Amino acid sequence: MPLPLLLVEDDAVLADGLLRTLQAQDMQVELLGDGLAADARLQGQPLPFSVIVLDIGLPGIDGFEVLRRLRARGSQLPVL
Repeated sequence: MPLPLLLVEDDAVLADGLLRTLQAQDMQVELLGDGLAADARLQGQPLPFSVIVLDIGLPGIDGFEVLRRLRARGSQLPVL
């Protein structure tokens, strides 16, 4: 069964490379390109991901704020 992973990266070239690499390792990847979209996606419970790969420099809100909001909601989901 593929590992469900959320990849949040706004650089299209980097996102494409990461997406291909992760999928080649049998991971099921959902890609988002900005902090506000990531925050909105992470508001449901239970979260459908096993891990998040989170860029720091994102449009909307940065990765630190996405993580702060995620933790404020009580989630202990691993974040890289």
